[in-house]
Amino acid sequence: MILRLQHIGTAHRSHASAAERLRQVGLEPAELRTDQGRGFQLDSRKLLGNECWLHVVHNWNPEARVCQYLRRQGEGLEHIAVETDDIEGAVARVKESAPIFEDRIFHAADGFEAFVYPEDACGFTVELIQPHASSWNWPDPPPERVSPTLSVTHLAEVVAGAADPEAAGRRFEELFDVGFEMDGASARVGFRNNCVLRFQAGQPGLRSLMFETADLDADSRALEEAGTPFEAGSPALRRELRIAAGVAGFEVVVRAADSA
Repeated sequence: MILRLQHIGTAHRSHASAAERLRQVGLEPAELRTDQGRGFQLDSRKLLGNECWLHVVHNWNPEARVCQYLRRQGEGLEHIAVETDDIEGAVARVKESAPIFEDRIFHAADGFEAFVYPEDACGFTVELIQPHASSWNWPDPPPERVSPTLSVTHLAEVVAGAADPEAAGRRFEELFDVGFEMDGASARVGFRNNCVLRFQAGQPGLRSLMFETADLDADSRALEEAGTPFEAGSPALRRELRIAAGVAGFEVVVRAADSA
């Protein structure tokens, strides 16, 4: 069974640069690790609420998945990870219609992992993960704030492009047994931890992260004070702030909770 959207993996050419850029959008990562990826990786986390986090990765092994992504796409959102309580059963389901990377389950530091690549999934890599005894766990109690500078409360949506959003939603459901529904022209996949994966018409791949905030006006002022460029949505429509991908490496959207 799929339990939740666990994390979103990002690829960067420099961890130090990524941390500084994420700081500009109120998402400074922490817990730097220097011993991952067989010594070819620096990574850290940023807790996003809803028992989900951002995995910030700089890997310089030319054969690694992250480096291959950087060569093809540049910096940005590289994969999503969905947590399961039965990694073997989840892999068996996927293998009915798609191959698993290297046809095996990896015993990694963060859990038992298996990967479905973009061409076999829905335009981006999906990681299946089942924590084990030594895996990092979500803190209890959880942190009170997602951001030290913004009033964001939690990650609400991960937005992906798809040539055919309905077909992408159907493919995700086929592979991972997580239902979808059409919401206008987009396909909406809901997870148990109140995170949503949304497919919208466009170039295939992960596009943006959308957060809800308790105080959009305060966030607007904070971004202005930090010198972070953003665009404000029309007051007549959904109240939101959009920070272009050039700042953090991926688009960040902050929307008022009352406009969700």
